Amino acid sequence: MTSFQPRLVLHIGMHKTGTTSIQRFFVRNRLALKCFGIDYPKAFDANGRRLPKHNDFFVAISHEKDSGKPHPALGPSAARVEKLAGRVKAGRVTVLSAEGLSGEHPTFARAFAPLRGKFDVRVVCFLRRQDEWAGSFYKQMVQSREVRESRKFNDFLRIRSTRDHLDYAKMLGWWADALGPDAIRVEIYSPKTPVLPAFLTAAGLPKSLDLLPFGKGTQNRSPNSDTVERIRAANKMKLPKPPPLPTDQDAPYFTPQARDKFMAAFEAGNEAIRARFRPDLARLFD
Repeated sequence: MTSFQPRLVLHIGMHKTGTTSIQRFFVRNRLALKCFGIDYPKAFDANGRRLPKHNDFFVAISHEKDSGKPHPALGPSAARVEKLAGRVKAGRVTVLSAEGLSGEHPTFARAFAPLRGKFDVRVVCFLRRQDEWAGSFYKQMVQSREVRESRKFNDFLRIRSTRDHLDYAKMLGWWADALGPDAIRVEIYSPKTPVLPAFLTAAGLPKSLDLLPFGKGTQNRSPNSDTVERIRAANKMKLPKPPPLPTDQDAPYFTPQARDKFMAAFEAGNEAIRARFRPDLARLFD
């Protein structure tokens, strides 16, 4: 007779790796997935508005990290994790998704450390080659009406938070320390390949689930670099967001030589990830 452990799947991102596509699939199939014993809990922000992802955990943990106090509306993050544990214990498979949990601080991983050994915890993280991720994330930050990034791309690369985000080995190390290296599932993201099948495999869920609605969902497309540059200039002058133009082009942010130099800084960390979590690959990224 084998013992059964309820499973908790923590999808921690990263940003710009098809997370929206995965979250859309789970939100829109929430009721159907319950028939398979898969629970995708509803999430609400501090104002009670429903969220497609579990950003409430990210916000609660971030608030405590920055202020040293529990979030005034969401409460202590430890209480949220404890409540989650009760829900996981009562079910078969529980899935949480919030790309912010792959943030550049160990606090996010440590918040879930109390769940280690209690459940079959799987931390699923999609990684994107650092130069591609930096360009795509920069475009998102420029477009964001909350962030309104106004720095040029090379200046954006130099800031501490960007460099920390790009240190995938350090981030995955925090999660391995918190929940054990066997809990980590690393997948390599490609914008040309649907992410849901790889996610289902990493999470230990039936591959046939991608036959449900939105299983072949498209991923968000980044705007052309010309469009982003005009938005950046508008952000700097605190002007409204300009629309794209038919003549906008998409020039790469890196020359081949600059890309090689940029990626050289991450070579050792990427090899460490490959050796530890994906020894089946010859290289982490092509």
